[in-house]
Amino acid sequence: YNDESLSALNFIKQAQEMGFQLEEIKDLLKLRGAGPGKCEKVRVKALVKLQEVQEKIRSLKGVEKRLKNLIASCDKKKALETCS
Repeated sequence: YNDESLSALNFIKQAQEMGFQLEEIKDLLKLRGAGPGKCEKVRVKALVKLQEVQEKIRSLKGVEKRLKNLIASCDKKKALETCS
């Protein structure tokens, strides 16, 4: 691989680690290296991704709470009928 290819691969890996899907990364790659006006487009895409991640976190916290409640209500010493 040449330097440009390695740079693109590193960019793709970092974008994936931030939760971007391949189609989104493709759009980001098109903006990469473009003029200063493109920075705002990248910023907007990052804000949208952040909102998606925050929603997933809220959802997972809800799942966590429900699981903890289930675990607490299913104490091993209780009868199965008391487990919600």
